[in-house]
Amino acid sequence: MDMKRWMIDPDQSLRVLLIALLIGFTCVPGWSQESVENGATAAVEEAAPGTAVEDMTPEQIAMASVNLTSPRNTLTTFLGAMRKIGSGEGEYWAAALACISLEHLESEDRISEGRRLAQELYAALETITLKLDTVPDIQEVAALPEDTEYLPVELSEDPPISVPFYHDPDDGTWRISQVRLDEQVDDLQQIVEEGAAEAKAEVAAEEENIEQGADPRLSNPRKTMTTFLEAFKTGYYDKGGRDDAIATLDLSDVADNLKTEKGEAYAARLKNILDRDHVIEVLEIAPEYNADTQVILEDPRDTTGRRRIELVSIAVREGSEAVEWKFSKESLAILDELWESTYKDREPIAGFQSVAPEVLSLQLQDWVSENTPYLMNELFLFENWKWLGLFFSILLGMIVSRIATMFLLRIVRRFFNKERMRLDEKLERGFIRPIRVGIMAWVWWIALKPLSLPQEILGPLKAVITTVSCMAFVWAVYRLVDIVGEYISEKARQTENKYDDMIVPLIVRTLKIFVLCAGFIFILQMNDQDYKTILAGFGLFGMAMALAAKDTLGNIFGSLTVIMDRPFQIGDWVQVGDVDGSVESVGIRSTRVRTFYNSIVTVPNAILTTAIIDNYGARRFRRYKTNIGITYDTPPEKIDAFCEGIRELIRQHPYTRKAYFHVYLNNFGASSLDIMLYCFHECPDWSTELRERHRLMTDIIRLAKSMGVEFAFPTSTLYMQQVEGGEGAPLSVAGTDALIEGRRQATQIVDETLGKNAPVPPPVTFDAPPGSIDDSDGDEGSGD
Repeated sequence: MDMKRWMIDPDQSLRVLLIALLIGFTCVPGWSQESVENGATAAVEEAAPGTAVEDMTPEQIAMASVNLTSPRNTLTTFLGAMRKIGSGEGEYWAAALACISLEHLESEDRISEGRRLAQELYAALETITLKLDTVPDIQEVAALPEDTEYLPVELSEDPPISVPFYHDPDDGTWRISQVRLDEQVDDLQQIVEEGAAEAKAEVAAEEENIEQGADPRLSNPRKTMTTFLEAFKTGYYDKGGRDDAIATLDLSDVADNLKTEKGEAYAARLKNILDRDHVIEVLEIAPEYNADTQVILEDPRDTTGRRRIELVSIAVREGSEAVEWKFSKESLAILDELWESTYKDREPIAGFQSVAPEVLSLQLQDWVSENTPYLMNELFLFENWKWLGLFFSILLGMIVSRIATMFLLRIVRRFFNKERMRLDEKLERGFIRPIRVGIMAWVWWIALKPLSLPQEILGPLKAVITTVSCMAFVWAVYRLVDIVGEYISEKARQTENKYDDMIVPLIVRTLKIFVLCAGFIFILQMNDQDYKTILAGFGLFGMAMALAAKDTLGNIFGSLTVIMDRPFQIGDWVQVGDVDGSVESVGIRSTRVRTFYNSIVTVPNAILTTAIIDNYGARRFRRYKTNIGITYDTPPEKIDAFCEGIRELIRQHPYTRKAYFHVYLNNFGASSLDIMLYCFHECPDWSTELRERHRLMTDIIRLAKSMGVEFAFPTSTLYMQQVEGGEGAPLSVAGTDALIEGRRQATQIVDETLGKNAPVPPPVTFDAPPGSIDDSDGDEGSGD
């Protein structure tokens, strides 16, 4: 038979016992005093020796702290349990009630009456400063007569408080007598009321102290010690307890940028020493703050009086009467010495203290001293193991930064490849280099923290590393904006809308300014600088600068006007005053225009808010107006045919406007008959316009050649001709008859061309061929 199946694990049995115990006395009416005693005894005997504190449940820790072997131990157990209950840890009610003999009460009243008595007694004890040394301990009660059943212990003369202890001869335990204590309830309540009245004056003085800038948690020695112990409460240390513990330390000799690291190490070391010396009872510490020093721990082997831990009053600021109580800097300076010489090999005392967190720097230092003591020899500035740590820190930073940036670069390239885009190598290098520097510095700092370097070296080193890493990351984000801008710009170039081509560069520049400002605040904050004060100073400075640099502000608001009003887009041909060219970019301060001489003209944005902007690039139609001169010997019929042919060319060309154009004989020139050509091209840019204009003009030349129309040019020709009669001969009439003859011939010509008694010709209409570009509601006044 496998006996291991039937063996009960001691830890498991202990858990079952304690859970049953707690459920029994809180829920079952038949709760008995004996169950508490037996459960507490089992917890003390089984859990404390064999179970690590970190492996115990809260109920196990509460019951393992119960010690009823003497009045002093019983009172210590009671006070510690009540303090834990006051901080919200209700599982300690079992330990508190185990300190009171409740067997004389009815079973259904034991829980409620026990709690009431416990609260009355604790409230009274809070009004005094306890001296646990005056309470009998094991050695002292051993000298008492064997038949001693009750032992009244006077804890205070003013106010008079006496705690009656009951001795159980069967198990040797000492508990507070419920019967005798119940007789003192009225006296205890009166003490509490008187203490509350006296406390009002102290509260007023304390409030005045707080108004002058003192931390209320540190207003007297008792509160400081309570704050320190509560900081290590299970589950609270990482949620604010660390800061509370550091606040109780005088770190005036520590560099500002090391207060957190050094304070955390000091707090953990101090807590470990206190846990191994004695159970701290805050009621032993005087609440008055009119003294200068409160000794918490003294090394009995020290004759110099130097090796002790004490709380001292420290002025909040120079010249102020407000004070705070903190562990002195002299006490912090000897913590390592005390630990190595006295407390290193001790086990924590079973009590109500939460276990202090293990700080890596302290663990590493202790491990090296135990396992490799030869590395503790000092070389130059510090021990050999720290030199090795420095070397490996530098090496680790270089390796980690290379690997991290390699993976990061791969991710960025994969993203751009997925988008079928290629990232410029210059942008890659500009982004990766600061990332590499930042990661390297960050790893260096993480690796250097456990080395416990002297603060004279670690302080400046942290400042340099922090500043370099922060600047590197800000630089990397600044370059990342370039990469994002390149990606967005490429996407913008793939769209037909040119507005995004203008807005993207402006967004990129704005983001860069934001990154620089946020990075400046980030660097100040990481170096523990009060950036709010600096920003307030910049605010006043900014107001002065705004008054002095109103033109610059005008340019900034001008850029916003350009964005919202959209008078032009990137690539548009514009004319702003004397500036004529294509818009290349719109910035926060100015707009750049590329002239037709290929030069760059920078136009302040403030000018754009008031200037007249002629945007040729916004034209839908580009006008073309010219005169076509033909020779005077061209017959009218051929002129009509030639003009109609030009109109048909306009109707057939793909880029011409079909809804509005004019081609007519318009003028009798000095050497030609002038045909006016007035039409429009719908082209996206100037180059297309030139090409289409060229195509139309060459087609007109081909049409003239095919129709036998000759183009006229200025000449000087002398005609010598004698006309005797016929066509071209002068009229043989004169005077009034000549006028009549002219009218007759004109009427004959009109009748031949329009018809006799013909109606008035209708307005001109334009018959556009199917599928051609048309804009019947266009603006005939469109200019070029």
